[in-house]
Amino acid sequence: MVSGRAFVNFRLGDAENTAELIDQKLCRVLGVDRVFRSSRAMHGGTPFPPTLAAEAAGCAVMLVVVGHHWLTGHRIDDPDDWVRAEIAHALREDRPVIQVLTTGRGPLAAADLPAPIAALADRPHLDFHPGDAGLDRLVREVRRYVAQPSGSLFLTTLPPSARSPGIRLGTTEIDGTLHGDSIVFGPYAGSISFRLAMRYRRLDTIVAALPATSARDVLFTVTGDGRTLAQSSVTPGDPLPLTVDVTDVLTLTLAAHRPDSGQPDLAWASPVVHP
Repeated sequence: MVSGRAFVNFRLGDAENTAELIDQKLCRVLGVDRVFRSSRAMHGGTPFPPTLAAEAAGCAVMLVVVGHHWLTGHRIDDPDDWVRAEIAHALREDRPVIQVLTTGRGPLAAADLPAPIAALADRPHLDFHPGDAGLDRLVREVRRYVAQPSGSLFLTTLPPSARSPGIRLGTTEIDGTLHGDSIVFGPYAGSISFRLAMRYRRLDTIVAALPATSARDVLFTVTGDGRTLAQSSVTPGDPLPLTVDVTDVLTLTLAAHRPDSGQPDLAWASPVVHP
């Protein structure tokens, strides 16, 4: 596995919508910082040729999106064609390169390609069909190459993607022990979400209702992409360790609900996610 980003190579006028669909899916799963597609990643003022050359040569994997018009007009024979140049940079640096073939499109043959990129014909191909199954298959292939997180981290180090009012991130005290990097729900129940992007496998935390001024239990719920992963009823003053499988979760949501308003505070103590 190498460092770098997944590079989506595509030709204007050929399967652009497919390239955009693939880019959007990979960005959701891997994170925007781990995927490069020129139309999205390059902005005004970006030096075009050196940026494309560097990204192509240093990519973790290149996806060459090939539709039925990829060879039309023989643009690939032009040494200044950027589709050709990007592929050449990746091949020259021996980056992994995969032909992504749209529905009904056969693999490229060496006879169709100029000499500098003729080796593309010998690289693997993937028949891509629009829809969740086709995208999920592509994601599984790309994840073999794009680096995943190497260690565990506190959930609070990730920026929340959604957050109810009255939630604070910081230190909380449970049974005389201070827990930093915690999530505390204040005067009423709520939820907070984080984008895990399928990078993590396990969540460890302690859930607690503080202080123990109410006799009524509080419901803590963990959901992944709208699906309930865990749910625990916690008695105030009796904290509960919680371990949850979050494998392949894109968006993780922590929620808590109390039967009465005002008290107690609800804490997710030092939640940690593990790859």
